[in-house]
Amino acid sequence: MKLFTKTLLFFIVLIILEALLTLVLITKIISKNNYESSRVELQDEVSLIYDSHNSWKRRFWASLIDIKRNKKLYELASMRNDFSKRRLIYLLMSNYIRSGIDYIILKNGAKSYTINLINDNQSLLESSNFKKRKPHPYLEIREINSRLFLVGIVRIGNYDNYYDIFLIKKIDSTYCNYLTVNRPSRVIFFTSDAGIVTTNSKDFHSLVKKLKPTPSYSEIYNFELNKNYYNIGVQQLEPVLPKRDALYMAVILSNDPYIQRITSIRNTAFFVTFFVSVLSIFISFFLSKNITNPIKALLDAMNNLKYGKKQLIPTIKVKSEIRELFNGFNEMSTRLAEDKTIMENYITEIKLLNDFNEKIFNSLHAGMLILDRDKNILKANNYFCRTFSKKEDEILGSSIEDLNLPIVDPEILKDIVSILNGKIKYKNRIVRYRENHIFEIKLYQLISNQPDSDTPAGCIFVAEDISKKIEFEEKIFRAEKLSSLSLLTAGVAHEINNPLSSIMSNVQNLLDDESDENRMVSLKWIEQETRRIAKIIHELLTFSSVSSERAPTIDVNDTIKQVTRLIQYSISRNKNIEIIHDLEKPIPQIKIDEDELKQVIINIINNSIHAIEKDGKITIKTHFDRKNGKVEITITDTGSGIPDEIIPKIFDPFFTTKKNGMGTGLGLSIVYGIVKKYGGNIHIRSKLNRGTSITLDIPIV
Repeated sequence: MKLFTKTLLFFIVLIILEALLTLVLITKIISKNNYESSRVELQDEVSLIYDSHNSWKRRFWASLIDIKRNKKLYELASMRNDFSKRRLIYLLMSNYIRSGIDYIILKNGAKSYTINLINDNQSLLESSNFKKRKPHPYLEIREINSRLFLVGIVRIGNYDNYYDIFLIKKIDSTYCNYLTVNRPSRVIFFTSDAGIVTTNSKDFHSLVKKLKPTPSYSEIYNFELNKNYYNIGVQQLEPVLPKRDALYMAVILSNDPYIQRITSIRNTAFFVTFFVSVLSIFISFFLSKNITNPIKALLDAMNNLKYGKKQLIPTIKVKSEIRELFNGFNEMSTRLAEDKTIMENYITEIKLLNDFNEKIFNSLHAGMLILDRDKNILKANNYFCRTFSKKEDEILGSSIEDLNLPIVDPEILKDIVSILNGKIKYKNRIVRYRENHIFEIKLYQLISNQPDSDTPAGCIFVAEDISKKIEFEEKIFRAEKLSSLSLLTAGVAHEINNPLSSIMSNVQNLLDDESDENRMVSLKWIEQETRRIAKIIHELLTFSSVSSERAPTIDVNDTIKQVTRLIQYSISRNKNIEIIHDLEKPIPQIKIDEDELKQVIINIINNSIHAIEKDGKITIKTHFDRKNGKVEITITDTGSGIPDEIIPKIFDPFFTTKKNGMGTGLGLSIVYGIVKKYGGNIHIRSKLNRGTSITLDIPIV
C-alpha cells in the first residue's frame, strides 16, 4: 500500500474517530443535561399541579369556614319553615354560582335538597351517598358511581334544627384541564386498583395499567407509549372514601423536545465529519507527492541496512527537512557499522558473565527471589522452587502476594514495601512453615543502576531453612534449663514442704474439731488442694527424670466439676460470666494425670474470662468419639474472638495478646505440651466478636 493511500486512510480514520468520539461525548453530556433539565422540569411541573390541586382544597376549606361563620345562614338553618329553607338555598346558590363548585347538597336527617350549579343533567348524586361522620368542617375525596368528587362538609344550625351542607366538585377532565391550563403537561387521577381513571387526554387511559407507583412520590423517565416518549411524575394523594383506596396523581410531560435536540446535534456532527473528510483527501493528495519519493528512497536504504549492509543515500540539493533526514541517516549508517563490531564483543562477555551468575544463584542452599518495585517476581533460584513446590515458569512475572505462601505473612509484606520505599535497607524475621520447618526471612535492597538515586530498584528475598539450627539450640537451652532446675528443686521443695506440712496438720485438726457441715466442706477442699500442691512439688523433683510408668486415668466429668467450682472464685466481681456444663454420661476414663488436666482446663477458662468484657457465657462440653477412641472436651466462650492471622501463633511460647503485662504467653504453650504429651490434639475455631471454641481430643484408657 502506497504512502499516499496510507496517509489518506489515516486522516480519514482519524477524523471519523474524532467525530465519533466527539459525538459520543457531546451526546452523553447533552443527554445528562437533558436528564437534569427534564428532572427539574418534571419536579417543578408536579409541584405546580399539586399546588393547583391543593388550592382547590384551600378554596373549599375557606368556603366551609365562611359558611360556618355566616350568622345569617346559621339563623336560617335554625328556623323550621319553608321560607327560611328557600332563603338559605338562594343565598348559597348566589354565593357559589361562579366559585367553581359543581353541586351543593343540603341534608337534614332523611330530607335533602340538591343545588346543581353547572346544569348537569346526568343522574350522579344521591343523598344516601353523603353522610356526615365528623363534628367539624372537613374535606375528603369520595368515589360515587365510579367517579371522583372533592367533597367539603359543614354543619350549621342549632342542636334541634340544623343542615349538613355538602360542597361538591367533580374531579373530571374539566378539572384536569383547569389544573394544566397554559401548561405543557397532562394530568391523570387514578386509584391504586386502577378502578377509577380521570384524565384530560384519552390517549393516556392505557398508561395507568403500566404504571407501578411507589408510596409518596416516584418518577419515570423515557416511558414509551404509542411510539412516543414521556417523563412521568406520580404523587400519592389522600385516600378515596369509602373504600380508602390510595389515590395517585400522575403528571405527564413529553420528551420529544430533548430527543429532537440530540438528533439535530448528531446530524450536524455527521455533516461536519463528511466535509472535513473530503477536505482531508485533497490535502493528503497535495502533501503525499512531495514526501512519497524521498521516503521510498529512505525505505530502500533501511531495508539494506537491516540485513547488515552499509548503505548511503545521495543527498538532495534542495534545503528541507528531507535533506537533513538523509544526512542523519548516512551518519547513523556509518556509526552503526562501527558499533556493530564493539557490540558483538560486549555480547560475548555478557553471556559468559550471565552464565557465571546463574550458576552462583542456583547453587545457593537458600531460597532467593528478586522482586521489582511492583513486588513482581523477576527471578527465582532452584532451591526456592524445590522447597516450596513451585515451577519457575509459574511464578516469574507474578506478584509475591499471589504465591499464597505461609511464610509470606502481612508483616513480611509490610517490610517488603518499606524496603521498596527506601525506608529501611535490611530486615529479617523468623517464620514457621508446616510446623516442622523454621525459616529465617532476610530482605535486602536491590541497588539501582543510577548511582545518585536513593530509590532501590527492587528487593532481594532470601528464605533460609534454620530448622535444624533452632532445634539444636533448643536442645542445648532445654538441657541447661533442666540442669539449673534440678539444682533449685531440692531447696524449693524443702522450703515449701515445711509450711505445707503445718497447713495440712492444722487443717486435719480443724476437721476433727469441726461440726458445721458447710465449713467442713470448705476445709476438705483446702486439704485436697494442699495435697495437690504437695504432689506438684513432688513432680517438680522428678521433672527432669524419665519415667516408664503408665499414665494415670481420671474421670473427666468429675474433674471438670471440681475445676469450675474452684474457678468461680477467680471471676472478677465486675463481670457477669455464667459457666454452663454439657457433660455426656456415661463417659470412659481418659489417659491423663488429673492435676495436669486441671491445669489445662484452668488455663483455657482463664483465657476465656479475659476475652469476655462484661457479660458472657462459658460452655464446657464432653463427648465420647467411639470411632477414634477419644474423649472430646470443648470449651466455648462468647468473648471477643481471635483474628485468623494470630491463631497459628497462640501456642508459641511467650506469645500473648494481653496488655499491660497481664499475661506471660506460657498458658496455651503449657496446654499444648500437656495434651501432646498424652497423644492428644487441639482444635481451635474462632470468629471476631462472636467467641472462641477450643476442643481437646484425649485418648481413653
